[in-house]
Amino acid sequence: MEPDTNILKYRALEEVADSLSFTRASERLGVSQSGISRMISDLEREWGFRLFDRDRNGASLTPEAEALMPHVRALCSDYRSLGEQIGCLREPSSGHLRIGAFSSVATYWLPSMIRRFQEDHPGISYEILMGDYTELEAWVSEGRVDFAFSRQASDSSLESAFVEQDEYMAVLSAGDPLAGEESIPSYALNGRRFMLLEKGGGSDVGDYLEANRAKPDVFFRTWDDCSVISMVREGLGIGVLPSLILRGLPEGVIAVPLSPPLYRRICVIRRGGRPLPPAAESFLGYLGCRR
Repeated sequence: MEPDTNILKYRALEEVADSLSFTRASERLGVSQSGISRMISDLEREWGFRLFDRDRNGASLTPEAEALMPHVRALCSDYRSLGEQIGCLREPSSGHLRIGAFSSVATYWLPSMIRRFQEDHPGISYEILMGDYTELEAWVSEGRVDFAFSRQASDSSLESAFVEQDEYMAVLSAGDPLAGEESIPSYALNGRRFMLLEKGGGSDVGDYLEANRAKPDVFFRTWDDCSVISMVREGLGIGVLPSLILRGLPEGVIAVPLSPPLYRRICVIRRGGRPLPPAAESFLGYLGCRR
């Protein structure tokens, strides 16, 4: 479905906002750079304020543009969904899937789901965005992704469907004094060098430590599960990671349950009151193929 002039302007705004580059927006939309600039100028003239500040380093959103972007993204998302719905009615095996996920789901669930889905729907293309819980909620709310694998949504405008419970485990080197224990009590983490799985100042693990008054020596913070495993393998300390990422641990690294245990609830989150594009709805029917 060819976009009309106004929708193309909004898509140009979305692409420049995402890439902060008129050149990259031009490449992604297949429109000349002068065409992108003209569309942004048209919007600025229609709306009565600047959308971007530009310098030698690229473009940055003005506060006015920042305030509008959730609405622009939602509008562009709805237009894409409309096009996908029309395409599926014409050709049921076509479409484009935009999925949000955290890294362990992207690594261990999505490949097998996509493989099985692709066998039945070979005309589907895919885009996967990986982020933390806050980013995933924002992407779903803005329409940047059709749905996301995340925790239960805190935003009441989003719907959450429980998929699976995943237990967190203490991850330590095989030579660690705690390696032979059946479980590791939270107090045993006190004073231990610790790699905290966290981004943006909040996490399940951080909440667990606080709730159980455990005070490890946190010297490394990251949202990358694999970085924690690598640090543990080098004997730099202990981490706590969800079981899903712990399949096929490298030699010399082991996982031990925590006491009390810690779990995360993996959910599919989507915008409330809105139907998913047909391809996305069909894809969720393959959740049973995630192993």
